[in-house]
Amino acid sequence: MIRSALNDFPESENPFASPQTTEPVTVAQVTGPVSSIEDLPSRWLRLGASLIDSLVVGLVSIPVGLVLIAILASAGSEMSPVALELLGNVVGLLVGFGIFMAVNNYLLAKHGQTVGKMACGIKIVDYNDHRIKSLGHIMRMRVLPITFVTQIPLVGPIVGLVNVLMIFTPKSVACMTSSPARSW
Repeated sequence: MIRSALNDFPESENPFASPQTTEPVTVAQVTGPVSSIEDLPSRWLRLGASLIDSLVVGLVSIPVGLVLIAILASAGSEMSPVALELLGNVVGLLVGFGIFMAVNNYLLAKHGQTVGKMACGIKIVDYNDHRIKSLGHIMRMRVLPITFVTQIPLVGPIVGLVNVLMIFTPKSVACMTSSPARSW
């Protein structure tokens, strides 16, 4: 009965049809220079980019991590538990960072974007001249410091969460790593 009722409408007038568009749809436009905080992408858009980055890197890291756990567990019978845990942390850090770079290196170098930032249409740019920062600068000032700090037991995960949530502070819209890097 419903199908016959829908057949009474031409496709262009079907009230239940998906919207049709001929122009590409984007979440946000990457615009010219940022002249004020109001010109920055929304806080929610930037949080979404961070979540997408975490999801992408996590999806790649979990299988690799499971294999490494199995390898370390088989070699662990000859190692002390403390040495095994330290080795696991160091290997996890190196593998996680390697996966982050494998996924994002090209985009960061060419466009100042990670996968999440690309999906949300935003970039890492300089505070002053609004140009894309170099890969070396992004790594030295934004990625490496937070990567190492988040490895500190108990405190690290809290610092990582605070870093991302800093975009919601009322006086600043920058995360913790943006200020030292002089970038948005």
